[in-house]
Amino acid sequence: MREIKFRNIHGQPEQYTGIKDINGVEIYEGDIIKFHVVMLSPDDKVGYVKYYPEYGYSIVLTLNRVLRQEYWASGDKHTVEVIGNIHENEELLH
Repeated sequence: MREIKFRNIHGQPEQYTGIKDINGVEIYEGDIIKFHVVMLSPDDKVGYVKYYPEYGYSIVLTLNRVLRQEYWASGDKHTVEVIGNIHENEELLH
């Protein structure tokens, strides 16, 4: 079988958000994070980081297969922990 490769000159790599998690790990678009937002629930939540040109970085939550966005609050970064990424650890979102 022949392998076909191409270069995507218009693609954007997953970007650094400019924010680090509670352990000092840089947070990138596509990272799966565990976080706590008191208004949502007393429990920790798991979601992934996605960039929207009109809003900036958002956290996308998976709740009963319904996606919901919580806009990034840099004030809440002390509760965020990177636990994987969507390419290598997709099972963490289920």
